[in-house]
Amino acid sequence: MQIVINNIKMPVNHKIEDVLLAAQEFVRQQCIYADNFYIYRQSIDARHKKSIKYIYSVAAEVNNGAKILPNSNLQIISQNDEIKVESKKVFKKRPVVVGMGPCGLFTAYILTLSGNPPLIIERGGMVEERVKSVEEFWNSGKLNTESNVQFGEGGAGTFSDGKLNTGIKDKRQRFILKTFVRFGAPNDILYKSKPHIGTDKLRTVLINMRKYLLDNGCEIQFNTTLTSLKMRNGKVSEIELNNDKVIECDKLFLSIGHSSRDTYEMLYKAGVKIEAKPFAAGVRIEHKQEFISRSQYGVEWKALPPADYKLVYNGKDRSCYSFCMC
Repeated sequence: MQIVINNIKMPVNHKIEDVLLAAQEFVRQQCIYADNFYIYRQSIDARHKKSIKYIYSVAAEVNNGAKILPNSNLQIISQNDEIKVESKKVFKKRPVVVGMGPCGLFTAYILTLSGNPPLIIERGGMVEERVKSVEEFWNSGKLNTESNVQFGEGGAGTFSDGKLNTGIKDKRQRFILKTFVRFGAPNDILYKSKPHIGTDKLRTVLINMRKYLLDNGCEIQFNTTLTSLKMRNGKVSEIELNNDKVIECDKLFLSIGHSSRDTYEMLYKAGVKIEAKPFAAGVRIEHKQEFISRSQYGVEWKALPPADYKLVYNGKDRSCYSFCMC
């Protein structure tokens, strides 16, 4: 059984060892025997600029029979908070995943863990080739319409610094973060309040993830577009690739992002029900990093990581909010 010790406050200049010792001292005072302490969450409290603090949560393991009285500073991690995928069912036909962005990658990963390695279709190139075509576009303006910032292994996020923060609370988040760490992301994304991998490291993660999928039975076809599908009795029966190759398929996972307009048009014509969803439109506003950090942290700004901010306005008919702090 695991517990989490919350609200451990540390000054700006501290060591991780100090955090773990504080957690160990807390459980001793609670007469609890625990071991295997590790950082669970980290954030910065900058509400009082004259007394900025790091706030930590530390996890540890205790015996299943230990008597724990949970409170605001001590919690039990439920086993239900950990996502486990078991190999239970093998589909008669190999499932097909269309798109190799984050959604497609994790769909393929879950299917593989469950014993159903899929065929993965990606209209763009593998990340090594894709980087070259994107750099060529930035340098010369020559666009590869099938392999660019929007299309290709890793999806659009491959070129946006690999930010992972979200306002959604979901127990599956930690499973995703652990998967990224498994394939080469820095370990600190597991506990930082607004984690990001970084573009250079993210590309290594993608290559490692691709290798895992291939080594465990997946087939990947790059530069391959879903161009048509056929339905029988309201279900997919076969798909067409690159206006040429036809394969039987009864399990189709569409992870096509928002830019593949031709695919959406094809799906609509094929009779697939499509429902419009709201979207946000925005503009990019840039600030000097020093200006933001000084504003958020005051005199301590040089000793702390780059600060960020978020603004929200809730109007009568519409809201406005800042999205991505670069």
